[in-house]
Amino acid sequence: FYALLGLSECYILRVARDQSKQRKPDIQRATDLLRQARQQAPQLAEIAFLEGMLNKLQGKFEQAAPDFERAFRLDRTHWNAAAQAAHVKIFLGRFEEAYAEMEEATKNLLPDIAAAETAYIAGETALVAGHPDRAVSYLDMAIVGNATIARIHGLHAAARWMAGRQE
Repeated sequence: FYALLGLSECYILRVARDQSKQRKPDIQRATDLLRQARQQAPQLAEIAFLEGMLNKLQGKFEQAAPDFERAFRLDRTHWNAAAQAAHVKIFLGRFEEAYAEMEEATKNLLPDIAAAETAYIAGETALVAGHPDRAVSYLDMAIVGNATIARIHGLHAAARWMAGRQE
């Protein structure tokens, strides 16, 4: 069971981080593995979360949002699920709702992680919702978490410009 979860997450992260040489087959592999895992533990928050990630990676934001919300309902400490639920709402045009939910999720999540992904999505959500100063703060954290990702630097530069920080 844990091997199914771990391998599916590996494929998902590979796709999410643009490291997959075969995006569609990797998404299908992860989907198949999660289907097997769901048969064993249908009420596990991590399965709902990973299903949300698969939907998000395929641009199926309307399907991803309930997956992430379900993961958070099943595990009220799964703050990454809450952050992802907020993030997909920007793609659905629900900017202020996304921003408010992201602020709530990240105050519980960011102090506990070193990963740049959550700080990046928090920064993107803040920027799209019209809060460039807050976006800069999140993106500063993202750069500290992983300074090798070009898109973090690009979004950081945009946020700084929108916040009036021309330096």
